[in-house]
Amino acid sequence: MLGFVHGDPFQREFRQRPRGNAPGGSGVARLRGDEFAVLAPATDGPAAMAFATELEGRLAQPF
Repeated sequence: MLGFVHGDPFQREFRQRPRGNAPGGSGVARLRGDEFAVLAPATDGPAAMAFATELEGRLAQPF
């Protein structure tokens, strides 16, 4: 465990990553601990899958 000194900056960067190409009106929220939620406006299935795939790639990048 590295503690809050290192954890807080990590969480701030983690919260920023989904916002890169998120649809307008999207939001990111920390639910608790290491759980986050991304809320995006209604869209069709292919667009939602494209955003989810891009988001997965963003979050997989080293911090």
